[in-house]
Amino acid sequence: MAADRLPEELIRRIREDAEFRRLLLEVLLGEEFLQLPAGVRRIEQAVDRLIEAMERDRQAAREREARIDAQIERLGQRIDDVARSIDRLADRVEAQIEALTKRMERVEAQIEALTARMERVEAQIEALTQRMERVEGQIEALTQRMERVEAQIEALTKRMERVEDRLGSVEERLGSVEERVGSLEERVGSVEDELVRVRNRLDDLTGKALEQYYRERAPAIFGRRLRRVRAMAIGQLAELITERLPGPEGDDLFEADLVVSGRLSTAEQPEVWVVIEVSATVDRFDVERAVRRATALRQLHPLVLPGVAGVRLTEGGRELASEAGVIVITDGKATGWEAALARWLPSDETMDDALG
Repeated sequence: MAADRLPEELIRRIREDAEFRRLLLEVLLGEEFLQLPAGVRRIEQAVDRLIEAMERDRQAAREREARIDAQIERLGQRIDDVARSIDRLADRVEAQIEALTKRMERVEAQIEALTARMERVEAQIEALTQRMERVEGQIEALTQRMERVEAQIEALTKRMERVEDRLGSVEERLGSVEERVGSLEERVGSVEDELVRVRNRLDDLTGKALEQYYRERAPAIFGRRLRRVRAMAIGQLAELITERLPGPEGDDLFEADLVVSGRLSTAEQPEVWVVIEVSATVDRFDVERAVRRATALRQLHPLVLPGVAGVRLTEGGRELASEAGVIVITDGKATGWEAALARWLPSDETMDDALG
C-alpha cells in the first residue's frame, strides 16, 4: 500500500468499520469517553422528561390563565360602577397577567434554544444542566407568582362582594331620598300653583288700578293731541252698542277697559274715540283685542283709534302695535300717534289736519 493512500484508507476504515472505530476511540480517548454517549442519552431522556413536565406545567399555567381571564371578565362586568380605585387595581392585575404571559413566552424560547444546543454541542452539557436548573427556578418562581395572583383575585372578589353589599344599602337610602324628593316636588308644585293664582290675582288688581289711573289721568295723557278730553266707561255706550251691535261684536265691546274721546287739534275738528286695552304687561293678545274692538266700534263712530296701556310691553306686543298702528301708553306717555292716525283715519282726512 502506497504511503499517500494511507490516510484515505484510514478514513474509509473509520467510516465503515464500527469495531475499528471503537478501538481507535478507546486508544485515543480512553474508556471514560466511550461511556459518554450513554450518559448523553440519559441526559437527553432526562431533558425529554423535563420538557414533558414543563409542557404539563405550561398547559396547567394556560388553564390557570384561562380561569384567570374568565374571572377577570366576570369581575370586569361587576366593577363597571365601582370606584376608580377598583378599576386601577383591575388594571394592575391585567398588567401582571400580561407580564406573566410575556415571561412564559420567553421561557418557552429559552427551552427551545436549549434543546437545539443540546443536539448540536456535546461539550455544552454542563452549561445546559446549569441553565435547566435556572429554568426550573424560573418555573418555580412563576408558579409562586401565579399563586399570588390567584390569591389577589380572590381577595379582590371578596372586596367586590363587600362593595356590592354597600351599594345595596346605598340604593335603599337612595329610594328613601327619592320618596322625599317626590313629596317635596308635590309641595313645590302646590306652591307654584298658589303663586300662579296670586300672580293672576295681582295682575287683575294691577289692571283695575291701571284702569282707574288712566281714566283719571286721561286729560293729562291725551291733552297734547286731543281737546276736550273725557274718559268714558264702556257702560255709557251700552244702549248704543245694544241697539246697533246686538251680536258677538257687541258682547266683545262690553269687555273693553276704557274709551277716551276728544277732538283733534281744534274744537272744530270731529270727535275721535280711542278704545284702550289696559294690562300690567301688554302683549300681542292685548294689541289684537284693541284692534278688534276698535274695528267694531267704528260701526258706531267713524273716527276710532286702538290703544293699549300698561306698565310693561312685551317685544311681540311692541312689534304688533307698530304694524297695526296702535297707540301705546306707558309711564303716562302715549306714543305711536302718527302711525295710528295714518292707519285709522278715513281717506278724506289729511295728515296735516290730523297732526294740527
